[in-house]
Amino acid sequence: MKKLLALTIALTMTAALFAGCGDSADNDSKTETTTTAAETEAPAETEAPETTTAPAETEAPEETTAEEDTPVSGAVGVEAIKDKLLNYDNASLKFALDTDVSQFIAPFNQEAVNNYKYKDADGNEIENPYKGETHTPGEVGYGGNEAIMDISVQDVGGIPMCKFHEVYTQWKDANGNVIYEEGDDAVEPVYMLRKWNIDLDKLFAGHEDELAKIFTVKFDVVAIAQDPAQFDDGNTGGVGVYWIGGEMGTNNVSKWSGNLTGFDMASDRNDEEGWVNAWAYSEIVGRPGVNAGTTKSFGFADNEHNYLFFQTWACTQHQNIDFYIADMVLLDENDNVIPVPAENIPGGATYDVVDPIAPAAE
Repeated sequence: MKKLLALTIALTMTAALFAGCGDSADNDSKTETTTTAAETEAPAETEAPETTTAPAETEAPEETTAEEDTPVSGAVGVEAIKDKLLNYDNASLKFALDTDVSQFIAPFNQEAVNNYKYKDADGNEIENPYKGETHTPGEVGYGGNEAIMDISVQDVGGIPMCKFHEVYTQWKDANGNVIYEEGDDAVEPVYMLRKWNIDLDKLFAGHEDELAKIFTVKFDVVAIAQDPAQFDDGNTGGVGVYWIGGEMGTNNVSKWSGNLTGFDMASDRNDEEGWVNAWAYSEIVGRPGVNAGTTKSFGFADNEHNYLFFQTWACTQHQNIDFYIADMVLLDENDNVIPVPAENIPGGATYDVVDPIAPAAE
């Protein structure tokens, strides 16, 4: 029953999201994110859909693993996450608290043209001072849907994980006027899309022959809510993950080369008993080896680089939800683990220690 409720909630939120979440600067066709395992053929370049256009088109995601329904008698803390991880003991890459993730993980940081509407404090539309200008995330006048992120390593229930925290930024002009998307009434706060690349060229430097062997990619991922959900009907939920989703693919020719899989996740919860977990877990699985010889695969001469690309859709509950990667598993066609060479995992970084279930300071 709990699983049926969670699936119903996830499907409901998925429908709500695709009715309005961000778009591609290069593709306005429809994208679906489902839990059905299937091979995908993504457009040559796509980003997550904007709130004002139809989502970008891909076929059904290749593979997403559903979590087994386990009895839950009440909310549990992040210490329970370590028992959920399916691949940690067999991972190609794990994180240490001093792993310098900035050396091999970076924001997508794509330019976007600013065609947003601007309104003053009274809600009156005013001239967009940056209309038609092209900027990257974080620059004054940016008009895209890519979030600014703080990427670090944090301890989550005893497991060092790579954390992707959205730094909430309310887009304004030089006079403090709030930017609104075309046709959107904008319920504040408005969160955006986290997008980043994992650089396999750096992780396999000196071992490039291993890249072409990669057939399957797996990730254990976790989402942790930082504040209560705020629903569109005006009601407030608990500090829990009511829905979050995204896609994982490749970026081998200076753009998103192909969608390997979609994913979504939600916390265990019981509304009748009045509890919800602050966290949710999922395993993400994609198989670039199914498309060997194309830009979806790694280690081929035509690849400009070998990147894994991630994006999470914008939060539909108007809350900040931190996203974590616990580990990465790379398998050959015989399901043998391809380890990331230890000498290529950079250390020496320091990060502020952050409680993963405390409200994040902005």
